[in-house]
This record gives sequence, structure tokens and C-alpha cells, in this order.
Amino acid sequence: MYSLEIAGQQVAYRLRSVARSRSIRIRISAKGEVVVTKPKRLHRVFAQRFVNSNIEWIAGGLKRHG
Repeated sequence: MYSLEIAGQQVAYRLRSVARSRSIRIRISAKGEVVVTKPKRLHRVFAQRFVNSNIEWIAGGLKRHG
């Protein structure tokens, strides 16, 4: 598990490496869990930068899921 800070709160997210994935995706499950899927060949640092550049989208998604 990894975490990021949104509005002063730590938000945990799961980083999945999938061999068949062709791009990085962020999704928020029905339970409000943030899941980031990345291609297996992509280094996790790039995925973490992607997550950091999409903090506003993640915050909005977490608001919608309560």
C-alpha cells in the first residue's frame, strides 16, 4: 500500500502491476478504495507521479463515494 495526502488527510492506494495493461489507470472502488493499475514494465516512480498529478480527480472521486 502507498499513500498520498489530500486536503491534509493521508489516503492509501493500492498499486497493481499487470503484464497485460497498456496504460496507467486510477479507479475508485465502490468501497472507496483507490486502485492504481500500471503496466508491469513501467517503473513505480512513474505511476506515483501520475497519481500525484491526478490528486484533484481522486479527491473528487472519493467525495462521490462518501
